[in-house]
Amino acid sequence: MNVLVVGDSWGCYFADIQPNAQWSAKNSKLSWLQYQGHLIFNCAIFGGTNLQTLNEGKTYLQERLKYKEVDLIIWFYTELGREELLPKFLPKYTPNYVSRFGTESVIDTLDWLHTETTKKVSEIRNMCPNAKWAIIGGHASLYRPEDYDWAEFVIEDLMSEIVGYQVPTSHFQNFDLYNNPSKTKNLDILTSEMSKYENILSIKKSHPDIFIDGVHPTLGVINEFAIDKIFNHFSKKT
Repeated sequence: MNVLVVGDSWGCYFADIQPNAQWSAKNSKLSWLQYQGHLIFNCAIFGGTNLQTLNEGKTYLQERLKYKEVDLIIWFYTELGREELLPKFLPKYTPNYVSRFGTESVIDTLDWLHTETTKKVSEIRNMCPNAKWAIIGGHASLYRPEDYDWAEFVIEDLMSEIVGYQVPTSHFQNFDLYNNPSKTKNLDILTSEMSKYENILSIKKSHPDIFIDGVHPTLGVINEFAIDKIFNHFSKKT
């Protein structure tokens, strides 16, 4: 299969530590990874937002690949609120974007970001109508997961699967977003988001064997709980 990977840091090293993986040329925009007979093109961005990395994948499909030949798109989904931390990127992906955090309610902000994200996904689906999708809720679980029911493979909440119990999720996982809470509507919801984020950090720190830097799971864990499952699932379909 020809595989395109998009997402944040959880997807950056996709299959990279596998013993039989071979790179064409690392650190090259044209690089690809050969693994188990698959060609993997990785457009994940360390610290990237959903819109940022989806747009990177779309551009890669347009400029670098014969996108009709892509068989599988794997998306390591991240928290929606990350878009509000990188507003300088958003006008490029979303014309006339105006930061909503602090002027609109938390729920309205998330709903708007979710809508813009699904629009970008739809653009890629229209470009590659025959491609299968695997969507992984990694750094944050999927917001409104029912809107991704069309995907052939979904892990709604990878972190909970990794640790073996339900972990709360937050789509505002950065304390910089809480510096001026007096300017933000729905303070009760915002406070709840901050509390969940603190809980997430505490849970990660309590599992140093899994989250070695307190944030990211080890590559071995990503392989076991996501990559191997993805390829096993789609190998059964062929």
